Amino acid sequence: MGSEAARLDVLTMGRTGVDIYPLQAGVALEDVTTFGKYLGGSATNVAVAAARLGHSAAVITRTGHDPFGRFVHRALKQYGVGDQFVTGVPELPTPVTFCEIFPPDDFPIYFYRYPKAPDLEIRAVLGHRDRPVRRAQPLRHARGAGSARPGRDHRARPRLPALVLALTGGGPPVGQPGARPRHGRGRQPR
Repeated sequence: MGSEAARLDVLTMGRTGVDIYPLQAGVALEDVTTFGKYLGGSATNVAVAAARLGHSAAVITRTGHDPFGRFVHRALKQYGVGDQFVTGVPELPTPVTFCEIFPPDDFPIYFYRYPKAPDLEIRAVLGHRDRPVRRAQPLRHARGAGSARPGRDHRARPRLPALVLALTGGGPPVGQPGARPRHGRGRQPR
């Protein structure tokens, strides 16, 4: 693991999960009959994009010890993303996200990560300050990672930047500038 991690171009940190998307557009979620299963999560998507562009990439995250957690590991490997920093949390399920598709611009998202997302336990995994991880640049973290209530949980915010600095040996992390305005609210009644 050490020499493999030392060669990383991109190391992301944050949420992973499984996106369940309907294979029918313009149909309410309760009426959809077929779905597709996809790898998801902001930090995970960035690592996959980097791998598709030819960079060596890995993600630091946590999953549940469940079939969806196994799917995350398998999908990361299929996309060429290192899963050596993805570990399971026995008592938490892997997050699942459902989306409705109402073209051209209405895509309500429903998150299921109860009682909390496993990536909120990242700090317990990374206390070892793995030296090869510190050499990976840049380190990317998704805004909201490390927080049960992104944008509102002020107590959790200091933990992640401190962890990022510890892992990078003080190197600059790259944050996530964007946010979804309808994030987590779902479709409004028509």
